[in-house]
Amino acid sequence: MSIEYTGKLIPELSDEHVELLIQKISEIQGLSVLVKTSNELRTGLVENMNPEQEAIKFIVKSDQVYVGFHVCNRNQRDRILELISLMIRDSGSDCEFNEE
Repeated sequence: MSIEYTGKLIPELSDEHVELLIQKISEIQGLSVLVKTSNELRTGLVENMNPEQEAIKFIVKSDQVYVGFHVCNRNQRDRILELISLMIRDSGSDCEFNEE
């Protein structure tokens, strides 16, 4: 079962800022990068039994952020969403995540 969050970016990010945000997310301590493109990131969690199993999927577009949690507990989800929100604010935008 996946728990998914999306948020609208206001103001929108440039393509350069989208790539920079993906890079910053990939550097979060405790994530193991499995797949990385200019706007998508799939990671495992080092603290899980199998860090090579996809635990979180991130998709960043100029106007929206998607985060899908596949194998995460509430504390892990809250921590990641808080970190991403801070990174988005540092990029000059704002985003309020809503669970789908």
